[in-house]
Amino acid sequence: MKEQDIKITVMDYFRGQVIVYPVARAKDYAWPDDAITSEDAEEFITQKGHRLSDCYYMVSKENPVLTSN
Repeated sequence: MKEQDIKITVMDYFRGQVIVYPVARAKDYAWPDDAITSEDAEEFITQKGHRLSDCYYMVSKENPVLTSN
């Protein structure tokens, strides 16, 4: 399988921020292929200092489209 960069986008309501974390490749985090579990993502987010109760997140290989009104 071709290695692709993975992004975790976090919308943190407590901080009032949307942050996009490039996560290198899945193999760098012991995540097999595309199988990033929600537990893996939540552990990563928590290690970055976010509280899961204060944010939403998504995992993607695509760059997120961020807009403001």
